[in-house]
Amino acid sequence: MESKSNNPVTVELNEAATSASDWVLNSRIQSLDQQPDCHGAFYAWVDEDAAEENFIYPEITGYGITALLYIDSLQNKKKLMQRACLAGDWVLNYGLHRDFGGVPPRNQFSPHKILVTFDTGMVLCGLSHLFQRSKKPAYLKGARRMADFLIDHGQKGNGLFDACFDLVTQQWVDTPEKWSTQSGSYHAKLSLGFLQLYHLTGSEKYRTATERICDASLKLQLPTGRFVTYRNDEGAGPNAGATHMHPHLYSAEGLLVAGMILDRPEYIDSAARAVQWSLEQQLSDGGVPCFVSSAGDCNVNQRSDTLAQVLRMGALCHGVGGLPVSCLSSLARLKLKLLSYQNRIPNQPEKENGMGGFYYGKEINGIRRNHVNFWCTVFALQGLVAYRNMVLDGVLPDLEYPDIRYLI
Repeated sequence: MESKSNNPVTVELNEAATSASDWVLNSRIQSLDQQPDCHGAFYAWVDEDAAEENFIYPEITGYGITALLYIDSLQNKKKLMQRACLAGDWVLNYGLHRDFGGVPPRNQFSPHKILVTFDTGMVLCGLSHLFQRSKKPAYLKGARRMADFLIDHGQKGNGLFDACFDLVTQQWVDTPEKWSTQSGSYHAKLSLGFLQLYHLTGSEKYRTATERICDASLKLQLPTGRFVTYRNDEGAGPNAGATHMHPHLYSAEGLLVAGMILDRPEYIDSAARAVQWSLEQQLSDGGVPCFVSSAGDCNVNQRSDTLAQVLRMGALCHGVGGLPVSCLSSLARLKLKLLSYQNRIPNQPEKENGMGGFYYGKEINGIRRNHVNFWCTVFALQGLVAYRNMVLDGVLPDLEYPDIRYLI
């Protein structure tokens, strides 16, 4: 689905998106060897120094399923179903807990064994899309088992979700240690899988759960558009609590899709205000900080996944008419910053397995991390394509448009 425009900017975006897609498909980031416990799963990244892939786990493989279906829809060749099914089979056989309907995090071998709400939601989203395409009942059964586990046991009376389920105590856990260990608006992104199941089954249970988490998330958004994602931050008063940009954008992603599917303009407006706030934090080099404290202090260390999320959501919100025209110049600068993280240097054999992928970001000391990251790459792919289509070509997104339907 390349734009036919000869505009130099469009040509550059086409090349960058094609290169990112080629890396996803042709690198070793999806394990295609015959070792059963990893066959079909996705690695998190490629370590350039060691020339090896690191960390297979369910959340990333859930993203991988959706990414393969997304790339398939862009290329319109319908050739990636087999690989998506390999990933889906790995999830069912190795990723899904045998007694509970949840999945573990990357550090699943730590002494504190847990199942993670957000990770489970991303996997069930991939499986529900895979069922729609493949019609294999096992994928729908797995997706429903995960969704029912979260909704029946993990969703609280206020509509928010507990972050984790402790397998040792068999209790749900909500702690303020990190943004990912506490309830928050970022769980609005669970809407993507819930609403796909609502579409597939007609069960109002999944629609109701979506509305409850989205309505609860709106209450965690400040008038500025900022979502509080980390409540263990010093400060007092109405603005207490910090914001990690990564889950802040997860909140916006879930609300935008839920708003479009359920015809809830207040959700769309919330997502657009969140994106506008993110762009208001833009740094002089075109990027955005990864963290903003309750006092307004920024951690200017940048991550390509966050840059891609802001670009993607900015393009989509522009497409639905939710952003002022003044934001377009910010998106253009952000696009350039994101492209600077892509490995596009040819003729370097030692980096061949990373060619076309996106580096994660930089350490606190400013040195770039040496790994080419899978989720950063697929987020960037969608961000670049959405920017090209919505901002440059003026496409109006609908529910069947790949950047909405297969939001990663």
